[in-house]
Amino acid sequence: MIGLDGDEDMLRRAREKSEAQSISVEYKHGFAQALPYADDTFDVITSSLFFLHLTAIDKSAAFTEVCRVLHPGGTFILADWGQGQNIWMRSLFLLIRLLDGFETTRDNAFGHLPKIMRENGFLKVVELEKMATPLGTIAILQATI
Repeated sequence: MIGLDGDEDMLRRAREKSEAQSISVEYKHGFAQALPYADDTFDVITSSLFFLHLTAIDKSAAFTEVCRVLHPGGTFILADWGQGQNIWMRSLFLLIRLLDGFETTRDNAFGHLPKIMRENGFLKVVELEKMATPLGTIAILQATI
């Protein structure tokens, strides 16, 4: 298992947690828009609550990179903020949008992530689940190349 993050402090914290649980993880500093791996490296890639921090251009670049480093037929599982199922969920997500910015959260708020994923190399994108939380809706997406 490999963990990647652009924040050295987050990598340190993750390393401490995995070591405390005796879980073997290789940690690497890097950015989603320029993944430090060769083409066709991984069978599965996961991401959790990350894409809401990226602009539309950076989201596209990151999805293209994920496709590049996945083996053909590989799977990408994404858990991130998605379009609220109702007015209440959309209203709750306003707090996240205020904190993280309206530009970076726009595609999440309007449910555009599956479309952006398809536009940047994924052949099939399926929403597996939507979960209501105290701050809005989390969407679980599965994509394949």
